[in-house]
Amino acid sequence: MKKTLLTILLFIATANTASAVSNSVLDFDGSTDYVVVADNAVLDQADRLSLSVWIEPDDTPAGDEYILYRQDAYYIKQTSTNTIVGAIWYGAAWHTVTSAAITSDGATWTHLEMTYDKDATGTDELKLYVNGNLKAVGDNSTAITAVATKLYIGAGDEVGKDNTPENWFDGQIDGVQLYQYARSADDVRLDYNEGLATHLGPNLKTCAQDPASCMDYGLVGSWGFDEGAGTTAYDASDNSNDGILTNGPKWTKGKKNNALKFDGVNDYITSNFQFSIFNFQSISNWINFQ
Repeated sequence: MKKTLLTILLFIATANTASAVSNSVLDFDGSTDYVVVADNAVLDQADRLSLSVWIEPDDTPAGDEYILYRQDAYYIKQTSTNTIVGAIWYGAAWHTVTSAAITSDGATWTHLEMTYDKDATGTDELKLYVNGNLKAVGDNSTAITAVATKLYIGAGDEVGKDNTPENWFDGQIDGVQLYQYARSADDVRLDYNEGLATHLGPNLKTCAQDPASCMDYGLVGSWGFDEGAGTTAYDASDNSNDGILTNGPKWTKGKKNNALKFDGVNDYITSNFQFSIFNFQSISNWINFQ
């Protein structure tokens, strides 16, 4: 089953905690701050993987600054020209893909995602996405070498490869995710869209000018079905329209986190939610017909 192997909660570092409109991020000082994840089997992905991360660089780097780095395995970095480089190691050297320059002004969030599928057809096994859009592809069909090295967030260890971090990132990092498969273009776009409201945030623009600022505007009910147990489907909006599971819908894995499986006979959810079909309405959901 496709699933996230590792979601790194950014709180184990010397970096300062900052706010990203909602939730928290880490603010790296560009000189000594970093997060380190100890070597483990989860980090070894030979044939396919995806790395996803949000960044807000403080300024244009003087040299390479590593956002994610695992020695002789994979990395994502920002260069002195503000381009983004993604890379995988294939036993003898780095194979890289490079995007155009991003904005580095201490106020602009950018979503990055690198995917790799050794067995993909054609010559685009390695892909680099910026803000949900494919920006670079690379041809490489060699498995990523298994290594016993740490994963660094906000720094690299490429110069000496001696467990001494350098090339520190200056800015904020959030939402680091490692997947065991190559996410599709639609998956990447979903990752980007889900982070828009948090990382671009509300502003003084109208909904027409900036739809991202209106992600929750007019929201009267939101049921993610992420509880995973129990008989209540909680409403994530401000309206407390909680649903009651009736006749035993089953908790299962879903498109995103958990979901509910209905038997097509008598399973359903009841809620005190009400709306008029004569007003403008939008309803969105994921379903899997069986």
